[in-house]
Amino acid sequence: MNLMVKLLATGTAIAALTAAGCSRPAAPSSPSGSGTTPTATATPSATPAPPRPYAVVLTNAQRTGTTYDILLVDLAGQIVARATAELPTQKVGELGLEIPLISASDTAVYYLDGNTDIRSLSPSGTTADVMSIPGGATAELIFAVSPDDQRIAVAELTERSDPSKDSSKAYVEDLGSGSNRVWLWKANLGASATRGPIGWHGSSLIDAIYPNNQCPTTQCPLSAPLSAITYGSGYHVFDPVTGNVSARVCDESKTYPYWFGPVGLPTAYGTACDKLQGESVRLTVVGWSGAEHLFLQDARQAVGSTLSPDGTRIACLGGPSGLAIVTSDGTLTDVDLSTTTTEGVIPWGWIDPTHLLAYLDKSDAAVIDPDSAAVTKVPLPNAEDAFMAASLPGVL
Repeated sequence: MNLMVKLLATGTAIAALTAAGCSRPAAPSSPSGSGTTPTATATPSATPAPPRPYAVVLTNAQRTGTTYDILLVDLAGQIVARATAELPTQKVGELGLEIPLISASDTAVYYLDGNTDIRSLSPSGTTADVMSIPGGATAELIFAVSPDDQRIAVAELTERSDPSKDSSKAYVEDLGSGSNRVWLWKANLGASATRGPIGWHGSSLIDAIYPNNQCPTTQCPLSAPLSAITYGSGYHVFDPVTGNVSARVCDESKTYPYWFGPVGLPTAYGTACDKLQGESVRLTVVGWSGAEHLFLQDARQAVGSTLSPDGTRIACLGGPSGLAIVTSDGTLTDVDLSTTTTEGVIPWGWIDPTHLLAYLDKSDAAVIDPDSAAVTKVPLPNAEDAFMAASLPGVL
């Protein structure tokens, strides 16, 4: 399963990125193997927004039919804002990429409405037209809005029936007006085409790298195809002006040990990662600086590992109620949710350092405080077809 399927299928479809979950150490086993057209922006509502932070939840993880919903859920389990958008049409190609549909800044979530239109949803419930990207009519759009709502990074990926003829181009420009464009690359081809921005870390961009597509060791190309092809998926932190890579996250060469890839949602600290070490799978955390820290020496593969935004603990499947917390010293604690559920939960992601959003059952998600085992249900019909896509504020 590719990285974007992971990023979208936590439930994301990212139940969390298809991931290594955590459990008590198990006996080693072999792992299975064009221009931008601005549109009018609505006047913000005077209605005060509920206290942040929020989980950004998307419905229709299977992408059936024509629409999906964007929901903002607060720490009290309330759906404080909702919008409905049109799904982009399926583009030609064999990669089967599931491109992220949203990007969160510090103040709003931006979402793709149809093939070309970017709109915003604020916690007060206000929706607004932001801009139109004509290239989305024929290409798949991957975009990331800066935390201050001033800039947008866009990759336009064109898939062909012959993957060797896939192509992409990417740029950064002013949000809304499309002015002050800076090109990131114009002619990525074939296997090198499948990468795109998923967030900002300060003034740097974070790219998601699809399987078998990596930047060269020191630089992401600004106008040429990638030249280094390795196993795995990962993230690159790079300067959007020079292309210089400052960190390669969950991404190594194809010599052992190598990364299985990122697991769970990326956070302000970094991301949890699976890494093959001999015949065991290590659960590690890698920050956006590239610094790595081992959490579990041996973790059985499962769905649901996700890193807290402060980088101190990982929530994962485990324990009698299906939820366990592992801390940076390797301590694993089962969370007793037996009074709430006997079926177990699937952690989707952290809303803040002390609250999780998780799948509870077919009709409910839940905000969980793992320290107190407090559970607040979030009524969500067809919860099995929903997932947490980001948190708001969305700075990485």
